[in-house]
Amino acid sequence: MSRLPNVLRQRLPLETQEEVIEYVGLDISTGQWGTQLCERLETLLSCALVCRGWVTKSRIHIFREVRLDTNRKADSFMATITASPRLGDHVRRVVFDLRHEYNHWIYRAHQILPSLLPNIHHLEYHRLPILHPTFFGLSSRFGIITSLELHGLSVKDWTFRDIVRLINGFNNLKILKMQCDWTSPSPFYCHSARQERHPMSLHLDCSDMKDIQVEEMIRWLTKRQQSHPLDEFSLRCARRSTLIPTLGDLFKQCSKTLKTLDFSFDNNIWDEDNPDTNIIWDEDDPDKKPTWFPAILECEELSKFGMELSFPADSQWFLYLLAKHLPESLQAISLRFPNMPSLSEAFNVGSGEAHTFWRDVDSILSGSKFSKLASVEIRWRELLSEDFRGDRTKTDHWDLFRRFLPKLFGRGVLWCGHYDRRKVYHLTEKSLARLTAGDQVDWTQSSRSALFAH
Repeated sequence: MSRLPNVLRQRLPLETQEEVIEYVGLDISTGQWGTQLCERLETLLSCALVCRGWVTKSRIHIFREVRLDTNRKADSFMATITASPRLGDHVRRVVFDLRHEYNHWIYRAHQILPSLLPNIHHLEYHRLPILHPTFFGLSSRFGIITSLELHGLSVKDWTFRDIVRLINGFNNLKILKMQCDWTSPSPFYCHSARQERHPMSLHLDCSDMKDIQVEEMIRWLTKRQQSHPLDEFSLRCARRSTLIPTLGDLFKQCSKTLKTLDFSFDNNIWDEDNPDTNIIWDEDDPDKKPTWFPAILECEELSKFGMELSFPADSQWFLYLLAKHLPESLQAISLRFPNMPSLSEAFNVGSGEAHTFWRDVDSILSGSKFSKLASVEIRWRELLSEDFRGDRTKTDHWDLFRRFLPKLFGRGVLWCGHYDRRKVYHLTEKSLARLTAGDQVDWTQSSRSALFAH
């Protein structure tokens, strides 16, 4: 074993050595923390022990993302960076995870780290408790931060005013992801007074918020368009009714900048108490539509649109939006079926209503209006590896795409994938022909979603 480093240096070209380490560190760069990422990090630490040359290449990935969740880890990391400032050049992401332990180190970290991490661009807070007002001044010292994530803020301590104050402390913020639960809404609305105008990407999870709190957040975003226009907006919400008028105002404000729009809802679109959501697909009554639909049509730069669907409630709602109020600039569409465990259920084989829905989708998207459309992505809950093997029993299963979406299938723009995973598969005539013959199919794969690749 002692001769292993020499053997590696002699037999492996330098380019190959770099590729090995780059491959191991790939998940580190995406910031997807989990069991697989921890295993990759352990492998990188092993690579650093091979030889001196591998130490230099490995530490670039080892220090790319730093996760501080205990006092001991925080002290150790700050001592290391202080003793070797050059290591701070490799840090791109810092995660403050306070779910297990909270102490004074969060203040010391915000006092020491900003000057030692010149290339950091992402901050992430988990279970951040309400802190002394001086903390907001300390957090703003991370002036170069462009991406911020807030997860599980204390519902008893944080107010909407605190959230706004924290966000406004980051002058260059472009990406904001929030998962919050406010128990008592505040009548305070705010927009940034800064004059800089740079686009911002917002991913907002409001599934645990009350309707009035969601409305408050949307109103704040609408006012904030004056200084931080949205170019990407992703919303997860429990209800749709309260968002109908509020979203219209937001879309009108960002109509010149919005490029990506995605909706996820936890309940059915139909709402008996709100007629604005009860859309009937009726060509003879074109005025029967939600007030915020025309606002989407005004988004001239919109190129990507995604939405979750649940049959049968969502079908007419989506078709009306698709036919009347999505702009011609659309290049990619993502349809997700979170409650459909199989492809057959997604197409609802045997149901005339489902047949009509897919026929209309195929006809509308293949028309001259969406001539720029290059990707239609369909996702459902269960996507097994066996589905991609040359098994004749799966032939009819995959032939559903060709049967129900013949025009889109012929254009070669169809992609499919698992609801919760990034990987998608490109469906072509060649791949299904090989599947029909019972051959092993070499599917074209993408490591990230064809629609939303963050």
